Amino acid sequence: MKYFPFELLGLQDKDTIILFTHEWALEGTKNYFNRVKLKQSIKWLNKNNYKFSFLK
Repeated sequence: MKYFPFELLGLQDKDTIILFTHEWALEGTKNYFNRVKLKQSIKWLNKNNYKFSFLK
């Protein structure tokens, strides 16, 4: 996501939202902002009563 949280707001009426990232995109200091965006996205989803699960 480039413009968090605006992209999440555009998805808020969807019944399913999939967040995907590669592990390497969260490691190291240069990827700090990616970790922040992921954490904030999870907080937003939780606040908006989304349920979490893993894809099978």
